[in-house]
Amino acid sequence: MPASARLNPAAQEAPLDPRIAREAAQWLMRVHPAAEPDENELHACQQWRASHAEHELAWQRAQQLNAKFGIMPPMLGKAALGRPFARSPEQQRRAAVKKLALLLTLAPASLLAYRQLPVNAWRADYRTATGERRNVQLADGSHVRMNTGSAFDAVYDDTQRLLILHEGELLIETARDSRSPARPFRVQTADGRIRAIGTRFTVKRVAAWSDVAVFEGAVEVQARDDAMQTRILAANHQLRFSATGLDETEALISHNADWTHGILHADNQRLADFCAELSRHRRGWLRCDPAVADLRISGSFQLDDTDRILRALVGTLPVRITFHTRYWVAIQPA
Repeated sequence: MPASARLNPAAQEAPLDPRIAREAAQWLMRVHPAAEPDENELHACQQWRASHAEHELAWQRAQQLNAKFGIMPPMLGKAALGRPFARSPEQQRRAAVKKLALLLTLAPASLLAYRQLPVNAWRADYRTATGERRNVQLADGSHVRMNTGSAFDAVYDDTQRLLILHEGELLIETARDSRSPARPFRVQTADGRIRAIGTRFTVKRVAAWSDVAVFEGAVEVQARDDAMQTRILAANHQLRFSATGLDETEALISHNADWTHGILHADNQRLADFCAELSRHRRGWLRCDPAVADLRISGSFQLDDTDRILRALVGTLPVRITFHTRYWVAIQPA
């Protein structure tokens, strides 16, 4: 009988202890075929697994996640082709262990949402987890603020400065290039490409479209499948675009970048849309009952405490919050 079977069903569905999750990730790295483990290491790993039921459960989950996402690099000592700043083997190992340990700390229910994410997002140069925000300074001095659940690659060479946004949202402040001639600064999403013209702007990629909003300077936006679909977007304007075209330009929403200060703002927003945005900052499933989906909400909410935001809904709307588990929450009619 597998060691994990000795855990009761609730324990098997619970998130793992972060320490055990990291140990499982480290063991998987040590006995990964690319690491060429010897018999002593394989035996030590087997002993660790057998020493506690939660160790075996963590090991099984680690193997499943690695099989799904390919987190452990198959060639640990080989630099990534075409990457001007390829990571060293040790950097690859540390990044892989960190990603896998993070996934292992989530409950299985939470992982269902992550299984739909593109593999490139997990292999990205920069990534944030659910509920995490991060500041990044790039090689040319440009600054990037990453919202929750975001992932991008930075490709700098002799001809370009390119960010490839796989998912999520970035606030970008471009720096003057020290090279001569200056290399263009571009952001690429699945829907097209944005060229910065000395600017401060946000790019968001969710569902089947991308959003861009300009605070300073200007950007040029081009749809992926139609080179003629190009537009200069000036400061204090925003637009949405897909691979096939650009929507109409609109005035910039004043609270567009409130997330950089840890604030979620709503202005007479449908509750269903508010919950969809809130769920990006919260691990697990957050469901809004269709019976209350069209209720309207306004206000500014601190993202560092999403439970508090949910409790605030009860005080302002005719709803109740049902916690089936910590990671499975429903908003229903009161």
